[in-house]
Amino acid sequence: MKKIQIVLFLIIATFLGCSNQNGEGGVDENPCEIGDQGMVLTESNSPNPVYLQFDDSRMVVQYVTGHPDGDYFHMYSTNVSPAVDLYTFAINAGDTSTFDQNFNVTAGSYLAVDGTPYPQSNTLVLNTIIGGSQVGDAVKMEFEGDYDGDEIHITGELCLTIDEVIGVQDFVYITDGLSLKVVDVSDPYAPSMATTIPLPSSHYVKVINNSVALVGQIDSAEPYVNTINISNPGTSYVMATTAKNSSNTILTDVTTLDNKAVLTDLHFRNKTLEINTNQMVGIGDIHGGFGITNVADAYLILLDGLGVSTYGIDANYDLSYPFLPSNATLQWTSLVGNRFDRVETDGTYSYIANVEGQKLLKVDVTNSAINQLSSLDIAGHPSSLAIYNNYAFVTMSPTGTVPYNAGFDGIKMINLTSMQVVDSSVLSNTSGVVVYGSYAYVTDGNGLHIYDISSGSLSLITTYNPGFGNYISI
Repeated sequence: MKKIQIVLFLIIATFLGCSNQNGEGGVDENPCEIGDQGMVLTESNSPNPVYLQFDDSRMVVQYVTGHPDGDYFHMYSTNVSPAVDLYTFAINAGDTSTFDQNFNVTAGSYLAVDGTPYPQSNTLVLNTIIGGSQVGDAVKMEFEGDYDGDEIHITGELCLTIDEVIGVQDFVYITDGLSLKVVDVSDPYAPSMATTIPLPSSHYVKVINNSVALVGQIDSAEPYVNTINISNPGTSYVMATTAKNSSNTILTDVTTLDNKAVLTDLHFRNKTLEINTNQMVGIGDIHGGFGITNVADAYLILLDGLGVSTYGIDANYDLSYPFLPSNATLQWTSLVGNRFDRVETDGTYSYIANVEGQKLLKVDVTNSAINQLSSLDIAGHPSSLAIYNNYAFVTMSPTGTVPYNAGFDGIKMINLTSMQVVDSSVLSNTSGVVVYGSYAYVTDGNGLHIYDISSGSLSLITTYNPGFGNYISI
């Protein structure tokens, strides 16, 4: 009974909208019978079922295609603690699965709370009653069994609605100073090189809408931007170039805004790029930027020599340039090799990886201010940042410039609710990270390292040596 109550408490704390605890208060109806998301749990020593109605804002339900073992459901928590992940390959009506201790088990199910598998030992069996594969599909599952040695038999129902349909990523794009490498990762255990495109001095790369990749060159090397057509990744090619000039110096970061790309420039005005016409328009004032991210089409957050700035976004995707007071404590530096501060968002909060201060900052943008909520000493100089599923993934490495020639070299995985490091992996000249589905793809001087992150930790599954590089996008 005790362990059942612990798991129930974790689920309530994470997903709860309202509940009925043994008939007392909250909802009095089975959420599965009234079209809501939630669960019903009945214990053999209690005559009354427990009704839980999930808060949609605290969870995401994905239908994921293309995994080597088959398609699966992934349900996870957002912006709450503890971090809960539920995976199951039982996606069709009539499918039966057991709760296993790792995710990659054909027809298995897997529940993790803050990275710890629950339950550790069990006879729980999950039966899918109503399957689904499209956004909006209502999925219903039933479960039954004994939990972790308790002399209590449990039965229950779980009802979910699919929010997203995504595919296991097939390709990643890596710059290495000589070329853009297109690596096939459709089987994460056996990556292969799809093609390479010669691009001397290539450093930065960002994929836009799965159709083009923008590649920036360092120093004085031409061009300013190569626009690569990746609609057929195996035959990717340069479709347009933009030359360097006094306005186009060094590309530092890219985000998207409607059907445009927004580019930050190290020394001059930032700009928008119309992909179809290759036309650029300057935005903002004449000083450039290091990093930029789009927060739910409400703001663009910009890192530049003045600190943290914002561009407001109106209903027509036009930009305004409000000056908002900021209490974010950032240490700024001049160009350190090709190292720039990075900013990314989870859709609610934004996170800044600060090179000079060796910190990860969590900030909130309101209509009137930019507020720093917390910070974490990461003991290294960041080279890239990715945010996924309540975690930050930060790569760090020393540079050849004093005093930046010391510090952690590798990747760290950080819980964004607690702002604490939950795992790390030491690498060599670590340069980039992207995250998709259950995997983190990390580049360093020795190759492309692929980690399984489904358990809330960094579990290395393969290293592909030809995948070394300066930066990576997906």
